[in-house]
Amino acid sequence: MAIHGRVNGMETPFGTYVLQRRVANEIMPGAGYYVTGVLWTQYFTAVGHSIHYNYWSSNFGYAGSHGCLGMNYDDSFWFWNWATVGTPVDIHA
Repeated sequence: MAIHGRVNGMETPFGTYVLQRRVANEIMPGAGYYVTGVLWTQYFTAVGHSIHYNYWSSNFGYAGSHGCLGMNYDDSFWFWNWATVGTPVDIHA
């Protein structure tokens, strides 16, 4: 289960994508936030939607991100070790 994007322009996009790039330890700056130590980040859109470890919230299964899919440590680490660039991901409700 993951934390997914909120409404009002921050939704997680539904559809089939492929992982485009991976960053083991990412910095995510944005409007009103600056998060460091975002482990196991795997981008699936060119505008920044990704799947990653989310240590700052435990609200899994609910909306709460800026469009990314935030996972717990164990799940995000497993997905990091399993997937590679080019792995298809299907995002749906």
